[in-house]
Amino acid sequence: MLIKSGEMEEARKRSIQAVVANPYTQVTWRALNYWATSNKVAHAQPKIKVPGSAERKDDMHINITIDPKDADGTSGAWLAYQISRASWMGDEFKKHFPNEKQYRHSLLEESAALRLAATVLTAKDNMKKYGKEYQKNLDVSLLLKLYAAKMIEPFVLISAPDRDIALNDYVPYREQHRDQLEAYLSQFVVPPTPASKKLTLSFRFAILGLMNSRVTTIDEYLATLTPPQRAFMQKLRKLIHSSAPEAEECITYSIPGFRQNGPFVAFAAFKNHYSLFPMGGAVIEKFKKELKHFETNKGTIRFTEEEPLPASLIHKIIKYRLAIEAAKAEAKKSKKGKAKSKKAR
Repeated sequence: MLIKSGEMEEARKRSIQAVVANPYTQVTWRALNYWATSNKVAHAQPKIKVPGSAERKDDMHINITIDPKDADGTSGAWLAYQISRASWMGDEFKKHFPNEKQYRHSLLEESAALRLAATVLTAKDNMKKYGKEYQKNLDVSLLLKLYAAKMIEPFVLISAPDRDIALNDYVPYREQHRDQLEAYLSQFVVPPTPASKKLTLSFRFAILGLMNSRVTTIDEYLATLTPPQRAFMQKLRKLIHSSAPEAEECITYSIPGFRQNGPFVAFAAFKNHYSLFPMGGAVIEKFKKELKHFETNKGTIRFTEEEPLPASLIHKIIKYRLAIEAAKAEAKKSKKGKAKSKKAR
């Protein structure tokens, strides 16, 4: 539906939401890949390469290795990072996770270590002495941007997780900070929407298919809208119910719809308008005179709260679509009956 309505920004938003739903499978990144390819832009995972290491053999033996080179004044920050991690490999982990018997790498550990490194880097004397060098160092520059934007945790979870962090820390964080994860992807991973571009068909189906799992009922969809949008969509929902009392509600391509002998209409709210999707261009052609004051293209009718579709026109559109679906069902039934009869002979 999005490709027909040309909602590139909405598609970008939904693709980001799909990744936030589960960032640890390539399936949920597919929509972003389509989006980037179709718009001739690139998205990439930011990475920070931390020099040195902290290795734990047991509670009494934790080794720290650092890079002796300090041409750009960063070794103190990375040393602080490794010391912070070493402390977590000892008593710090036990303090924060008393119910876990065995040490594991955690979001708290990694974000604390990166934040401490950023604190060292941004100390007044260091910024004055090494500020220009920091800008040339891609790892340091990225860390400082993440630190300033308060995006260290989302960075760790989306762009730099290990197995322990992905399995144990992502879902609890997402429950409390979904908006933060979406903001991180929007600011640091996904390029802005190019001007005057349209979605490709393949991207449309990729993004809408991936978002199917996000909402499963019309009520869940409406809950994501603003109060004015929700009230307007409820009116449209009731109007469709009155025109098709035997129809069932459904979610089709991640937006509200109705089906009777198959899906026959869907509708959605966007930033500056609403759309009715009568599932094909036949309706647009059938009612083109009555739709002349509305923006349309194949399978989509746009309108606003200030200039809504007349209830009488919606009623006629619904009845027309029901007739089409009923005819299709009857033809299918007849064809199936003939096939059985022929086989019986």
